[in-house]
Amino acid sequence: VTKTDENTIRIVNRLPLEEYLSAVLPKALVGEKQDAAILKAQAVAMRSTAYLSLGTRAEYDVPATAPDGNIPVYLGKNAEGLRETKALTETFGEVLLYRGAVIEAPYHVSSGGYTESGRNYYGKKLEYLRSKKDFDGKSIYYRWKTEFTPEELDAAFERAGYNFGKVLALQISKFPESFPVKQSEIDRTDTGRITTVTVLGNQGWVKIQAADFVRTLGLSSRLFGVIIGTPIPKTIDATVTDGMGNDVELIKIAVNINEPDTYKMPGDPINSKRISRNKDDKIVFYGLGTGTGLGLSQYGAKAMLEQELQDYLKNKVKTLAQSPAAKAPPQAEQSKSEPSKTDKPTAAVEYGSKPDQKQKPPVKPVKADKPEAPEPSSKLGADYYKKILAYYFPGTKVSKQY
Repeated sequence: VTKTDENTIRIVNRLPLEEYLSAVLPKALVGEKQDAAILKAQAVAMRSTAYLSLGTRAEYDVPATAPDGNIPVYLGKNAEGLRETKALTETFGEVLLYRGAVIEAPYHVSSGGYTESGRNYYGKKLEYLRSKKDFDGKSIYYRWKTEFTPEELDAAFERAGYNFGKVLALQISKFPESFPVKQSEIDRTDTGRITTVTVLGNQGWVKIQAADFVRTLGLSSRLFGVIIGTPIPKTIDATVTDGMGNDVELIKIAVNINEPDTYKMPGDPINSKRISRNKDDKIVFYGLGTGTGLGLSQYGAKAMLEQELQDYLKNKVKTLAQSPAAKAPPQAEQSKSEPSKTDKPTAAVEYGSKPDQKQKPPVKPVKADKPEAPEPSSKLGADYYKKILAYYFPGTKVSKQY
Protein backbone atom coordinates (compact mmCIF):
# COMPACT_ATOMS: atom_id res chain seq x y z
CA VAL A 1 0.00 0.00 0.00
CA THR A 2 1.41 3.40 -0.99
CA LYS A 3 0.06 6.91 -0.52
CA THR A 4 -0.16 8.85 -3.77
CA ASP A 5 -1.45 12.10 -2.23
CA GLU A 6 -3.24 13.31 0.88
CA ASN A 7 -6.56 11.72 -0.08
CA THR A 8 -5.54 8.70 -2.16
CA ILE A 9 -3.76 5.41 -1.55
CA ARG A 10 -2.66 2.78 -4.08
CA ILE A 11 -2.99 -0.92 -3.30
CA VAL A 12 -0.69 -3.24 -5.26
CA ASN A 13 -1.33 -6.99 -5.28
CA ARG A 14 1.82 -9.00 -6.03
CA LEU A 15 1.20 -12.53 -7.31
CA PRO A 16 2.61 -15.03 -9.83
CA LEU A 17 1.75 -14.32 -13.45
CA GLU A 18 -0.16 -17.60 -13.87
CA GLU A 19 -2.34 -16.84 -10.84
CA TYR A 20 -3.12 -13.41 -12.30
CA LEU A 21 -4.12 -15.04 -15.61
CA SER A 22 -6.36 -17.54 -13.78
CA ALA A 23 -8.41 -14.64 -12.45
CA VAL A 24 -8.69 -12.64 -15.69
CA LEU A 25 -9.11 -15.32 -18.37
CA PRO A 26 -12.69 -16.32 -17.35
CA LYS A 27 -13.91 -12.73 -17.63
CA ALA A 28 -12.16 -12.10 -20.94
CA LEU A 29 -14.39 -14.59 -22.73
CA VAL A 30 -17.86 -13.38 -23.70
CA GLY A 31 -20.97 -15.45 -24.36
CA GLU A 32 -21.60 -19.16 -24.02
CA LYS A 33 -19.14 -21.89 -23.06
CA GLN A 34 -16.13 -21.84 -25.38
CA ASP A 35 -14.20 -24.83 -26.70
CA ALA A 36 -10.87 -25.74 -25.12
CA ALA A 37 -8.96 -24.71 -28.25
CA ILE A 38 -10.35 -21.18 -28.02
CA LEU A 39 -9.60 -21.05 -24.30
CA LYS A 40 -6.00 -22.06 -25.01
CA ALA A 41 -5.63 -19.49 -27.80
CA GLN A 42 -7.02 -16.80 -25.51
CA ALA A 43 -4.71 -17.94 -22.69
CA VAL A 44 -1.58 -17.69 -24.85
CA ALA A 45 -2.61 -14.28 -26.20
CA MET A 46 -3.28 -12.87 -22.75
CA ARG A 47 -0.10 -14.38 -21.32
CA SER A 48 1.93 -12.73 -24.10
CA THR A 49 0.47 -9.29 -23.38
CA ALA A 50 0.86 -9.68 -19.61
CA TYR A 51 4.43 -10.99 -19.95
CA LEU A 52 5.34 -8.03 -22.12
CA SER A 53 4.08 -5.62 -19.47
CA LEU A 54 6.34 -6.97 -16.70
CA GLY A 55 8.62 -4.24 -15.39
CA THR A 56 7.10 -1.50 -17.54
CA ARG A 57 5.88 0.54 -14.54
CA ALA A 58 7.63 1.55 -11.38
CA GLU A 59 5.11 0.22 -8.83
CA TYR A 60 2.97 -2.29 -10.75
CA ASP A 61 2.85 -4.17 -14.05
CA VAL A 62 -0.82 -4.16 -15.06
CA PRO A 63 -3.80 -2.10 -13.86
CA ALA A 64 -6.68 -3.86 -12.11
CA THR A 65 -9.21 -1.98 -14.23
CA ALA A 66 -9.53 -1.97 -18.02
CA PRO A 67 -8.47 1.32 -19.67
CA ASP A 68 -9.03 -0.19 -23.12
CA GLY A 69 -10.08 -3.44 -24.76
CA ASN A 70 -6.62 -5.02 -24.53
CA ILE A 71 -6.21 -5.23 -20.74
CA PRO A 72 -8.71 -7.40 -18.82
CA VAL A 73 -10.26 -6.56 -15.47
CA TYR A 74 -8.66 -8.35 -12.50
CA LEU A 75 -11.42 -9.63 -10.19
CA GLY A 76 -9.39 -11.79 -7.79
CA LYS A 77 -9.27 -15.48 -6.97
CA ASN A 78 -13.05 -15.87 -6.80
CA ALA A 79 -13.23 -15.27 -10.55
CA GLU A 80 -11.18 -18.38 -11.39
CA GLY A 81 -12.81 -21.16 -13.43
CA LEU A 82 -11.87 -24.84 -13.77
CA ARG A 83 -11.85 -24.99 -17.57
CA GLU A 84 -9.88 -21.76 -17.89
CA THR A 85 -7.34 -22.92 -15.32
CA LYS A 86 -6.96 -26.18 -17.24
CA ALA A 87 -6.29 -24.23 -20.45
CA LEU A 88 -3.61 -22.21 -18.66
CA THR A 89 -2.04 -25.37 -17.24
CA GLU A 90 -1.90 -27.05 -20.65
CA THR A 91 -0.26 -23.96 -22.19
CA PHE A 92 1.88 -23.13 -19.17
CA GLY A 93 4.56 -20.57 -20.04
CA GLU A 94 3.59 -20.34 -23.72
CA VAL A 95 3.64 -16.94 -25.43
CA LEU A 96 3.51 -15.60 -28.97
CA LEU A 97 6.79 -14.64 -30.64
CA TYR A 98 7.39 -12.64 -33.79
CA ARG A 99 10.97 -12.79 -35.01
CA GLY A 100 12.07 -14.01 -31.60
CA ALA A 101 10.37 -11.27 -29.55
CA VAL A 102 7.24 -11.55 -27.39
CA ILE A 103 4.36 -9.55 -28.83
CA GLU A 104 1.33 -7.78 -27.43
CA ALA A 105 -1.54 -10.00 -28.59
CA PRO A 106 -4.85 -8.11 -28.34
CA TYR A 107 -8.25 -9.75 -28.61
CA HIS A 108 -11.90 -8.82 -29.06
CA VAL A 109 -15.33 -10.42 -29.15
CA SER A 110 -16.43 -10.04 -32.77
CA SER A 111 -14.78 -8.06 -35.58
CA GLY A 112 -17.79 -7.44 -37.81
CA GLY A 113 -16.32 -9.23 -40.83
CA TYR A 114 -12.72 -7.94 -40.94
CA THR A 115 -10.21 -7.47 -38.16
CA GLU A 116 -8.41 -4.15 -37.76
CA SER A 117 -4.75 -3.67 -38.65
CA GLY A 118 -1.98 -2.48 -36.36
CA ARG A 119 -1.29 0.40 -38.73
CA ASN A 120 -4.84 1.71 -38.35
CA TYR A 121 -5.02 1.19 -34.59
CA TYR A 122 -1.52 2.07 -33.41
CA GLY A 123 -0.39 4.22 -36.32
CA LYS A 124 2.49 1.90 -37.17
CA LYS A 125 2.83 -1.15 -39.38
CA LEU A 126 2.92 -4.43 -37.49
CA GLU A 127 3.20 -7.49 -39.73
CA TYR A 128 1.58 -9.76 -37.17
CA LEU A 129 -1.46 -7.45 -36.85
CA ARG A 130 -2.81 -7.35 -40.38
CA SER A 131 -6.46 -6.97 -41.29
CA LYS A 132 -7.89 -10.47 -41.81
CA LYS A 133 -11.21 -11.71 -43.14
CA ASP A 134 -13.19 -12.96 -40.17
CA PHE A 135 -15.84 -15.68 -39.82
CA ASP A 136 -18.08 -14.09 -37.18
CA GLY A 137 -21.13 -13.38 -39.38
CA LYS A 138 -23.43 -15.58 -37.27
CA SER A 139 -22.27 -14.13 -33.97
CA ILE A 140 -24.93 -12.58 -31.74
CA TYR A 141 -22.48 -9.68 -31.39
CA TYR A 142 -22.11 -9.17 -35.15
CA ARG A 143 -24.81 -6.48 -35.56
CA TRP A 144 -25.91 -3.90 -33.06
CA LYS A 145 -28.03 -0.77 -32.73
CA THR A 146 -28.20 1.92 -30.04
CA GLU A 147 -30.75 4.76 -29.94
CA PHE A 148 -30.69 8.16 -28.22
CA THR A 149 -33.05 11.09 -27.89
CA PRO A 150 -31.38 14.50 -28.31
CA GLU A 151 -31.59 15.01 -24.54
CA GLU A 152 -29.96 11.64 -23.82
CA LEU A 153 -27.15 12.49 -26.23
CA ASP A 154 -26.60 15.85 -24.50
CA ALA A 155 -26.45 14.15 -21.09
CA ALA A 156 -23.93 11.51 -22.23
CA PHE A 157 -21.49 14.13 -23.55
CA GLU A 158 -21.96 16.30 -20.47
CA ARG A 159 -21.15 13.37 -18.15
CA ALA A 160 -17.97 12.78 -20.14
CA GLY A 161 -16.86 16.38 -19.55
CA TYR A 162 -17.69 17.93 -22.94
CA ASN A 163 -19.10 21.43 -22.75
CA PHE A 164 -20.23 22.23 -26.30
CA GLY A 165 -23.85 22.53 -25.18
CA LYS A 166 -26.81 21.00 -26.96
CA VAL A 167 -25.92 18.74 -29.86
CA LEU A 168 -27.13 20.17 -33.17
CA ALA A 169 -25.34 17.95 -35.72
CA LEU A 170 -22.86 15.10 -36.18
CA GLN A 171 -20.37 14.91 -39.02
CA ILE A 172 -19.73 11.30 -39.99
CA SER A 173 -19.35 9.59 -43.35
CA LYS A 174 -21.75 7.05 -44.80
CA PHE A 175 -21.51 3.49 -43.52
CA PRO A 176 -19.52 1.35 -46.01
CA GLU A 177 -21.59 -0.77 -48.39
CA SER A 178 -18.95 -3.49 -48.80
CA PHE A 179 -15.77 -4.71 -47.16
CA PRO A 180 -12.88 -4.29 -47.26
CA VAL A 181 -13.27 -0.60 -48.06
CA LYS A 182 -11.41 0.13 -51.29
CA GLN A 183 -11.12 3.87 -50.82
CA SER A 184 -11.11 5.15 -47.26
CA GLU A 185 -13.18 8.14 -46.23
CA ILE A 186 -11.27 10.83 -44.39
CA ASP A 187 -12.85 9.71 -41.11
CA ARG A 188 -12.63 5.94 -41.67
CA THR A 189 -9.89 3.32 -41.89
CA ASP A 190 -9.70 0.89 -44.81
CA THR A 191 -11.65 -1.60 -42.68
CA GLY A 192 -14.49 0.91 -42.37
CA ARG A 193 -13.89 1.87 -38.76
CA ILE A 194 -14.41 5.47 -37.68
CA THR A 195 -11.33 7.48 -36.67
CA THR A 196 -12.94 10.79 -35.63
CA VAL A 197 -16.43 12.27 -35.24
CA THR A 198 -17.08 16.00 -35.37
CA VAL A 199 -19.92 17.21 -33.15
CA LEU A 200 -21.67 20.57 -33.54
CA GLY A 201 -23.04 21.98 -30.32
CA ASN A 202 -24.66 25.35 -29.82
CA GLN A 203 -21.23 26.53 -28.66
CA GLY A 204 -19.23 25.33 -31.70
CA TRP A 205 -17.64 22.28 -33.36
CA VAL A 206 -15.59 19.69 -31.43
CA LYS A 207 -13.65 16.86 -33.08
CA ILE A 208 -13.67 13.71 -30.93
CA GLN A 209 -11.41 10.68 -31.39
CA ALA A 210 -13.42 7.56 -32.22
CA ALA A 211 -12.30 5.60 -29.14
CA ASP A 212 -13.49 8.44 -26.86
CA PHE A 213 -16.73 8.82 -28.82
CA VAL A 214 -17.48 5.08 -28.55
CA ARG A 215 -16.65 5.05 -24.83
CA THR A 216 -18.79 8.12 -24.14
CA LEU A 217 -21.90 6.70 -25.80
CA GLY A 218 -21.29 3.06 -24.88
CA LEU A 219 -21.24 1.89 -28.48
CA SER A 220 -20.11 -1.65 -29.27
CA SER A 221 -17.39 -0.82 -31.81
CA ARG A 222 -15.87 1.85 -34.06
CA LEU A 223 -17.45 0.22 -37.11
CA PHE A 224 -20.70 2.19 -37.17
CA GLY A 225 -22.95 4.62 -38.98
CA VAL A 226 -25.70 6.98 -37.80
CA ILE A 227 -29.24 7.79 -38.86
CA ILE A 228 -31.02 10.86 -37.51
CA GLY A 229 -34.70 11.60 -37.95
CA THR A 230 -38.23 10.69 -36.97
CA PRO A 231 -39.10 6.98 -36.92
CA ILE A 232 -41.59 5.93 -39.58
CA PRO A 233 -44.59 4.41 -37.77
CA LYS A 234 -45.67 0.85 -38.44
CA THR A 235 -49.30 1.96 -38.83
CA ILE A 236 -51.22 5.16 -39.53
CA ASP A 237 -54.75 6.07 -38.48
CA ALA A 238 -57.37 6.56 -41.22
CA THR A 239 -61.04 7.54 -41.02
CA VAL A 240 -63.57 5.52 -43.02
CA THR A 241 -66.54 7.51 -44.37
CA ASP A 242 -69.77 6.38 -46.00
CA GLY A 243 -71.26 7.56 -49.28
CA MET A 244 -72.83 10.54 -47.57
CA GLY A 245 -69.51 11.73 -46.17
CA ASN A 246 -70.21 10.64 -42.63
CA ASP A 247 -67.41 9.21 -40.49
CA VAL A 248 -68.05 5.53 -39.89
CA GLU A 249 -64.98 4.27 -38.05
CA LEU A 250 -61.28 4.85 -37.38
CA ILE A 251 -58.96 2.13 -38.67
CA LYS A 252 -55.20 1.50 -38.64
CA ILE A 253 -53.42 0.97 -41.95
CA ALA A 254 -50.08 -0.85 -42.00
CA VAL A 255 -47.13 1.06 -43.45
CA ASN A 256 -45.50 -1.38 -45.86
CA ILE A 257 -41.76 -0.75 -45.86
CA ASN A 258 -38.86 -3.15 -46.21
CA GLU A 259 -36.96 -1.86 -43.20
CA PRO A 260 -39.00 -1.30 -40.02
CA ASP A 261 -36.18 0.86 -38.62
CA THR A 262 -36.09 3.30 -41.55
CA TYR A 263 -35.85 6.96 -40.59
CA LYS A 264 -36.64 10.11 -42.53
CA MET A 265 -33.32 11.80 -43.26
CA PRO A 266 -32.76 15.57 -43.06
CA GLY A 267 -31.70 17.24 -46.29
CA ASP A 268 -28.15 18.04 -45.15
CA PRO A 269 -24.88 17.19 -46.95
CA ILE A 270 -24.11 13.49 -46.86
CA ASN A 271 -21.53 13.68 -44.06
CA SER A 272 -23.44 16.13 -41.83
CA LYS A 273 -26.37 14.75 -39.88
CA ARG A 274 -28.52 17.55 -38.48
CA ILE A 275 -30.52 17.07 -35.27
CA SER A 276 -33.75 19.09 -35.41
CA ARG A 277 -34.37 18.41 -31.69
CA ASN A 278 -38.05 17.67 -32.20
CA LYS A 279 -39.55 15.63 -29.39
CA ASP A 280 -39.82 12.52 -31.59
CA ASP A 281 -36.28 12.72 -32.97
CA LYS A 282 -34.10 9.66 -32.63
CA ILE A 283 -30.34 9.42 -33.15
CA VAL A 284 -29.68 5.80 -34.15
CA PHE A 285 -26.16 4.38 -34.18
CA TYR A 286 -25.89 1.02 -35.94
CA GLY A 287 -22.84 -1.07 -36.65
CA LEU A 288 -20.95 -4.33 -36.83
CA GLY A 289 -18.74 -6.17 -34.35
CA THR A 290 -17.96 -5.79 -30.67
CA GLY A 291 -14.63 -4.57 -29.34
CA THR A 292 -11.56 -3.06 -30.97
CA GLY A 293 -11.50 -5.52 -33.88
CA LEU A 294 -7.78 -5.98 -33.26
CA GLY A 295 -6.06 -9.38 -33.09
CA LEU A 296 -7.84 -12.54 -31.95
CA SER A 297 -11.58 -12.61 -32.71
CA GLN A 298 -13.29 -14.87 -30.18
CA TYR A 299 -16.42 -15.51 -32.25
CA GLY A 300 -14.42 -15.65 -35.46
CA ALA A 301 -12.26 -18.38 -33.94
CA LYS A 302 -15.40 -20.19 -32.78
CA ALA A 303 -16.83 -20.19 -36.32
CA MET A 304 -13.45 -21.20 -37.77
CA LEU A 305 -13.36 -24.20 -35.43
CA GLU A 306 -16.96 -25.19 -36.21
CA GLN A 307 -16.30 -25.11 -39.96
CA GLU A 308 -13.17 -27.23 -39.63
CA LEU A 309 -15.10 -29.77 -37.55
CA GLN A 310 -17.78 -29.99 -40.23
CA ASP A 311 -15.13 -30.56 -42.89
CA TYR A 312 -13.44 -33.17 -40.70
CA LEU A 313 -16.67 -35.12 -40.15
CA LYS A 314 -17.59 -34.99 -43.85
CA ASN A 315 -14.18 -36.32 -44.82
CA LYS A 316 -14.37 -39.03 -42.17
CA VAL A 317 -17.77 -40.22 -43.40
CA LYS A 318 -16.49 -40.23 -46.99
CA THR A 319 -13.39 -42.21 -45.97
CA LEU A 320 -15.45 -44.79 -44.09
CA ALA A 321 -17.84 -45.18 -47.02
CA GLN A 322 -14.91 -45.92 -49.34
CA SER A 323 -13.03 -48.27 -47.00
CA PRO A 324 -12.69 -52.02 -47.88
CA ALA A 325 -14.42 -52.98 -44.64
CA ALA A 326 -17.50 -50.97 -45.61
CA LYS A 327 -17.66 -52.76 -48.99
CA ALA A 328 -16.99 -56.29 -47.67
CA PRO A 329 -20.00 -58.69 -47.45
CA PRO A 330 -21.21 -59.46 -43.92
CA GLN A 331 -19.73 -62.59 -42.35
CA ALA A 332 -21.89 -65.52 -41.32
CA GLU A 333 -22.97 -65.53 -37.68
CA GLN A 334 -20.62 -67.59 -35.56
CA SER A 335 -21.96 -70.70 -33.85
CA LYS A 336 -22.73 -70.18 -30.20
CA SER A 337 -21.07 -73.47 -29.29
CA GLU A 338 -17.79 -72.55 -30.96
CA PRO A 339 -15.53 -70.35 -28.81
CA SER A 340 -14.34 -67.16 -30.36
CA LYS A 341 -10.74 -66.03 -30.42
CA THR A 342 -11.92 -62.67 -29.16
CA ASP A 343 -13.80 -64.03 -26.14
CA LYS A 344 -12.66 -62.67 -22.79
CA PRO A 345 -10.21 -64.88 -20.84
CA THR A 346 -11.29 -66.94 -17.87
CA ALA A 347 -12.13 -65.26 -14.63
CA ALA A 348 -8.80 -66.34 -13.13
CA VAL A 349 -6.85 -64.44 -15.74
CA GLU A 350 -9.32 -61.61 -15.88
CA TYR A 351 -8.94 -60.89 -12.17
CA GLY A 352 -5.18 -61.24 -12.30
CA SER A 353 -4.80 -64.55 -10.42
CA LYS A 354 -3.26 -67.85 -11.53
CA PRO A 355 -5.52 -70.85 -12.27
CA ASP A 356 -4.28 -72.79 -9.19
CA GLN A 357 -4.92 -69.90 -6.81
CA LYS A 358 -8.13 -69.48 -4.90
CA GLN A 359 -10.38 -67.13 -6.82
CA LYS A 360 -11.55 -63.98 -5.16
CA PRO A 361 -14.99 -62.69 -5.94
CA PRO A 362 -15.04 -59.73 -8.25
CA VAL A 363 -15.05 -56.43 -6.48
CA LYS A 364 -18.29 -54.59 -6.96
CA PRO A 365 -17.40 -51.61 -9.12
CA VAL A 366 -17.81 -48.21 -7.59
CA LYS A 367 -20.05 -46.01 -9.64
CA ALA A 368 -17.75 -43.37 -11.09
CA ASP A 369 -18.66 -39.81 -11.82
CA LYS A 370 -19.88 -39.21 -15.34
CA PRO A 371 -16.76 -38.57 -17.41
CA GLU A 372 -16.48 -35.14 -18.94
CA ALA A 373 -17.40 -35.13 -22.61
CA PRO A 374 -14.42 -34.63 -24.91
CA GLU A 375 -13.98 -31.18 -26.39
CA PRO A 376 -15.08 -30.93 -30.05
CA SER A 377 -11.64 -29.59 -31.02
CA SER A 378 -10.01 -32.80 -29.72
CA LYS A 379 -10.87 -34.35 -33.10
CA LEU A 380 -8.60 -31.76 -34.75
CA GLY A 381 -5.64 -32.36 -32.44
CA ALA A 382 -4.40 -30.93 -29.16
CA ASP A 383 -2.50 -28.14 -30.93
CA TYR A 384 -5.41 -26.74 -32.91
CA TYR A 385 -5.27 -23.55 -30.82
CA LYS A 386 -1.92 -22.81 -32.48
CA LYS A 387 -3.64 -22.79 -35.87
CA ILE A 388 -6.13 -20.21 -34.57
CA LEU A 389 -3.31 -18.00 -33.32
CA ALA A 390 -1.35 -18.38 -36.56
CA TYR A 391 -4.35 -17.09 -38.52
CA TYR A 392 -5.06 -14.01 -36.42
CA PHE A 393 -1.39 -13.24 -35.72
CA PRO A 394 0.34 -14.13 -39.03
CA GLY A 395 4.07 -14.77 -38.88
CA THR A 396 4.08 -15.60 -35.17
CA LYS A 397 4.80 -18.87 -33.41
CA VAL A 398 3.91 -20.25 -30.01
CA SER A 399 6.96 -20.68 -27.80
CA LYS A 400 7.48 -21.74 -24.19
CA GLN A 401 9.02 -18.79 -22.39
CA TYR A 402 9.32 -20.34 -18.92
